[in-house]
Amino acid sequence: MQDLKHHSHRRQAKLPKRKRSQPRLKRMGRQLMASPPKLLQPGTMKDAFRWPLLWNLFATDNPYELQSELRLLLLRGANLVLVGLCFWIGLSLLPFAQAFFSQPPQTLYISGNELLTKEQVLARTGLTPDSVLSDLDPILLGQRLQQLPEVETVEVRREFPDRLHLTLQEHQPVAIIRTEAQSFLVDRHHRLLQRRPANTLGWPVLIGIPDSGWQVGTRLNSLMLENGLRFLEALEPFPELRERVVATDLSDPTNVQLWIRKEDGQLTTARFGTSDFPERLKRFAEIYHQVLEQHPTAQWLDLRFADRILAGN
Repeated sequence: MQDLKHHSHRRQAKLPKRKRSQPRLKRMGRQLMASPPKLLQPGTMKDAFRWPLLWNLFATDNPYELQSELRLLLLRGANLVLVGLCFWIGLSLLPFAQAFFSQPPQTLYISGNELLTKEQVLARTGLTPDSVLSDLDPILLGQRLQQLPEVETVEVRREFPDRLHLTLQEHQPVAIIRTEAQSFLVDRHHRLLQRRPANTLGWPVLIGIPDSGWQVGTRLNSLMLENGLRFLEALEPFPELRERVVATDLSDPTNVQLWIRKEDGQLTTARFGTSDFPERLKRFAEIYHQVLEQHPTAQWLDLRFADRILAGN
């Protein structure tokens, strides 16, 4: 069988000519010229110094784009005018704002002071008629007031334009220590808070502690005082007994003595030692009426024994 394809007039397929390899730098240069970067495109540097919004306004023939560009132009113009107006109003109100925040405190509120008078608190603040409320440092003002022995914490609050609030929290006195020379209020931490007259009422009286030149603000390291304060804490649940108490005598370091006024006005002493105060006070509160009726002339009572109460002259 003859090969008809061999005798046909069809042209034979020719392979495409193989392209010659171009130098790499020349090929990269042609690619760069075909698609240059945006920075190197014609007119780019020139357009960078124009207002894009105004340039686009005259560079388009599309009515929709023109309407959008006009709307954006008006909006930005209105924003610019509004910012300028706010800046002008702020400059106009600046003198009034300075006058508002530069007033001296005309009203002073002091609260929480029971031991201190308002005059004492005001004198400690160091405020003068020329003081400006905005220049007052609340932290510095609080530190000044905390130097007072009676003050534990202070809260200082400024209320513009002319008000100042001082909220004090004072140390709470639990007794008054009375000596031959002077009397002091003392808190539960043995801190001397204030000098008081000898006839001050309202607090339990502690006597018998030797005075060694005490000063207000001193914390006493005294075992006798510790025993006395523990005894007064144990005495709290017995109000009827507290009404009869004249003073708590701590002159004996091994014995807390209670001076009690009897029905006839005479005084008697009850001895409680230095321990088991709640139990001994409870027993004494239950039977002291009976003991005083049986021994009306007794000058002392001893409750340091668990099974008996001693009485004597």
